[in-house]
Formats: sequence, C-alpha cells, structure tokens
Amino acid sequence: MYWFYNGKQIRADKQNQWSHPDTGWYHVCTGIKKRMGQVGCIQCVESFYVAPKLASTQQLRRSPPHIYPNPASDVLYIDAAEHASWTITNLQGLNLATGVGNVVNVSGLSAGIYMVFLDNHIQKAILIKE
Repeated sequence: MYWFYNGKQIRADKQNQWSHPDTGWYHVCTGIKKRMGQVGCIQCVESFYVAPKLASTQQLRRSPPHIYPNPASDVLYIDAAEHASWTITNLQGLNLATGVGNVVNVSGLSAGIYMVFLDNHIQKAILIKE
C-alpha cells in the first residue's frame, strides 16, 4: 500500500507513525506510477479528509463551492471570497494548479474530470474540463 497526502507520496517510514495526522486529503493506493517526475496513484482504494480542530465558534461550510461554467473550456469562475485560495487536482489527488482569486485559467488542462478545493481543502467541487 502507498499513502498520499494532498497529492504527494508519504515516505514509507512515516506511514505508520502518525497518531495526529495533519489536516488534508489522504489517499491509500495499491500501486503507483511515475510520470514526468511525478508519482501518482494507480488504483485508489480509500480516500479521506482529516479536518482541522475547530474552536467552538468556527464551522465548516458544508455546501460545495459554486463554480461556473461547468463544464469549462478556458476560464472557471469561483463564487467565493475575493482572496480565496484554490487547488485543482486530478482524481488521483495530484496537485495540478494552485492560486488565489475568483478567476481560474483552465485552458492548459486536458479534457477530463478534476477536483477543485477551496480554503485549504475545506470545500471541494467537481470540475469537468471540455
């Protein structure tokens, strides 16, 4: 088994030592594939999100962020705070793009299905790229 944290492989000697994992997305894979210097998951058998500890006055936003148009071809708009941080990953969890703001240039992505994460992976939406 191989473990990934926010799209990056976790060293094997660290996988069994975590009693308090960091906030973020974790993926457990049965195999890995190296491509263009990047390591990715071949078959994901489990994915889960470790949420941050929240103070009593904080709440996680449960609804997915509104992104449009979806499917998108060149530009994606995110209905969020002006300085919202975002990350786009493939379905294997590999980070493909990150940034801040409401307008995202997706023209460089190949046609397919992607995940869009906002605010340090607290909110997510599915993006279809034409």
